[in-house]
Amino acid sequence: MGCTTRLADQLERQGYVVSRCKDGTRKISYSENVEIFENWIEGTVEIVSGVPVVCVDGLIQMKKQLGREKDIADIAQIEKVRKE
Repeated sequence: MGCTTRLADQLERQGYVVSRCKDGTRKISYSENVEIFENWIEGTVEIVSGVPVVCVDGLIQMKKQLGREKDIADIAQIEKVRKE
């Protein structure tokens, strides 16, 4: 997930675990399965059921930048669904 600097500040004040990315922005560990990245977005934002989300191509690009094993697996799954 991505968030604004303002929300990142609030989450940090609330005591969530925060680390710094290579570019100096923050990564907040919200839960075991949820990481929130400060000011991080690729591509365009679309509204889905009233919720702003990054477009699929942007999501893939973001996951490629992270390059973690779980992100590579996510990309493979996204590409599989796209083909179907």
